[in-house]
Amino acid sequence: MKSISLSIIMISLFACSNAHSQVPEILLQDYSFLVADGEVERIKQRNDTLYKFNCVLPHSTQSCFPESGKSYRIIAANRSDDVTVLKLERLDSISMTTNPYPPTRYSIVALKAVDNKDLGFLPLESDLTKEQLDTIETNVQELENKFFYSYYSDSYLKELAALKRVETKEQANEIVNLIKSEEFEWLVERYKKTEVPDMYGSGLAAEIINRACIKLGYNPSGAGQAINSFMRE
Repeated sequence: MKSISLSIIMISLFACSNAHSQVPEILLQDYSFLVADGEVERIKQRNDTLYKFNCVLPHSTQSCFPESGKSYRIIAANRSDDVTVLKLERLDSISMTTNPYPPTRYSIVALKAVDNKDLGFLPLESDLTKEQLDTIETNVQELENKFFYSYYSDSYLKELAALKRVETKEQANEIVNLIKSEEFEWLVERYKKTEVPDMYGSGLAAEIINRACIKLGYNPSGAGQAINSFMRE
C-alpha cells in the first residue's frame, strides 16, 4: 500500500509540474509604462503569474506600492507572429466585500513585439466570468494594427535615464511642437480604431509624450510633469 501511495503522489507531482511548465516565459525582465503624472505602471512575470504594480519616480523596485499590486494567473497564452494573447485569472482577494473572489475575476490582455527594449500592452477584456472567458475567441492577427501602450524594459529605462532631462521652457516647447505636428497622427488614428480603456485619454497623452521625448533625445521619465509645469507659466 505504501508503494502504491508513493506512486500516486509522484504521478500527481509530475502532473502539476508539467502543467506549470506549459506557461511560456514571455517576460524575461520587468517592463514599465511611464504615466504623464509621474507614476509608473509596472508588469512582471514569475512562472505562471503576471504581476502589476503602481510605482513612483524615481523608478525602482522599492518605490512600487505593494498594496496596489495585482497578481494574475496565466491560464492560457495564444501567440501568432508578434502578438501574444493572455487569458488571466486575478488571484488577489477584494477586501471590504462579502464576495472577496467574485466570479467576474477573469480578463484578457495582448502583448506585442516583446524584446529586450520594450513591448506593446493592450487590455482587451475585463470583468469576465470563467464561462465568458472560455467562449471568447480573439483573432490575434487582427490585433497587429491596433494601438498598444509602450512598456519599456528595465534595461532600456537605464539607457533612457542617461538622456538629457526637460529643464527649460524652450525644451518643453520643442517637445510640444513635435506632438502638435503630423508626426503622431497615425498613432492617434490607431487609438481611435481601438477600444482602449483610457479615461480622459491620459494613456494616449502619456504614450505620445514618451515617444516625442525619445525621438528628440530627452529622458521621458518625469517629462510630462515638467512640460505641464512650463506650460502653466
